[in-house]
Amino acid sequence: MGAALWLIALSVVPSQSAVESWVRRYSHPADSSDEAQKIVTDAAGNVVVVGSTDDNISGKDFLIIKYSGAGVPLWTNRYDGPSSLDDYAAGVAVDGSGNVFVTGYSAGGSTSFDYATLASDRTARCM
Repeated sequence: MGAALWLIALSVVPSQSAVESWVRRYSHPADSSDEAQKIVTDAAGNVVVVGSTDDNISGKDFLIIKYSGAGVPLWTNRYDGPSSLDDYAAGVAVDGSGNVFVTGYSAGGSTSFDYATLASDRTARCM
């Protein structure tokens, strides 16, 4: 009897599926390797995606893209560290004013990496 009740309970649970609102893809014009790492939303419902992109010149760079909640690109920002080698975004946060903070690591030389943290205001100007 327990098994019959279990099956009945399963049959009345409604099936839920995700509904796709929008999809955006980024590809650097140099047809490079682009990778998303983290995503956050701000209080206004905008979406911030961070990762890396490679222009085939200076190695990988931080890539930060902010989209509206409807998927419209608001701004794109890149960070190429002082050595112009590989830079990888690893984390992102947004404060209550919409400012974006990104941290990761940046090649400091041929064999070492340093921490790199940057802040952009809600319009993508670096602070």
